[in-house]
Amino acid sequence: MGRLELRNSPGCGASWARITGAEEGTWFYVQTCDGRYAQSYRVPRGYTSAYTDMVPGYSGIRVGNLAGHSPCRGPEDSVRG
Repeated sequence: MGRLELRNSPGCGASWARITGAEEGTWFYVQTCDGRYAQSYRVPRGYTSAYTDMVPGYSGIRVGNLAGHSPCRGPEDSVRG
């Protein structure tokens, strides 16, 4: 499965997900809690980590994969990029 992280940049007002320690082909995503914006990605062949594209905003964001998703979190719960 890997380790999912919520990452954000207050300067550009955006959030994204990072996965590490995953198998190639692992699907994961970042989504705003209102469901308006989402970005998903698969870990590329030959890699064990990857990033999604950014979604606007950084409050009320969650990350997930096929196993489910995290609760909605704000910037205090994320890693600044």
